[in-house]
Amino acid sequence: MEIPSELLDRKSAAEYCGLTEEYLLNLAKHANSGPAFIKTSPRKTLYLRSDLDRWIASWIRVEPK
Repeated sequence: MEIPSELLDRKSAAEYCGLTEEYLLNLAKHANSGPAFIKTSPRKTLYLRSDLDRWIASWIRVEPK
């Protein structure tokens, strides 16, 4: 079954975010520390591209002048 383009497996999600698969896996193991994900089976995790974009945007910090 082909994954729709708005859904990314962990490898593709890691590449999209510029991270490693292992790092995303570790984030998924700790509640509220990474992007939202969909667990479709014990070995399959999917990420919505829009959730990854929102999570990446949350990294932005504005330093006061």
